[in-house]
Amino acid sequence: MKKTVPLSIIHKAVCESFFISEQDLFKKTSLSAIAGPRQWFHYFARLLTTHSLKYIGEYNSEYSQNTWSHDNVIYSDKKIKDFIEMYIDAQETKRDILYLIMQKNEPLKLTSLTYCIDYSVPVLTLN
Repeated sequence: MKKTVPLSIIHKAVCESFFISEQDLFKKTSLSAIAGPRQWFHYFARLLTTHSLKYIGEYNSEYSQNTWSHDNVIYSDKKIKDFIEMYIDAQETKRDILYLIMQKNEPLKLTSLTYCIDYSVPVLTLN
């Protein structure tokens, strides 16, 4: 069974990484300072949880009246995956956010951390 991380921890880690408030992450805006971190949130929510696309898109209801459809979550996930493949900076951002998530999620213990030779991207092994 896949271990999951609570969405609240992913939410906090992404906001902390991009220096935005938890409420700002779900503002209905296309400003890159907000939309980019929101896409990272959707990416990590897909990567680290088993929640449905609809649930991930509607997670922000306690912070905002705005919700996102499953299409938005799929788009965000694909965009960030493509971004990570193309840019080393994005790979470092992924590593940094994963580290924050691991720090905030105590039950999820890291058993090993190795680095891919090509880009110094961490490869995580979880209990």
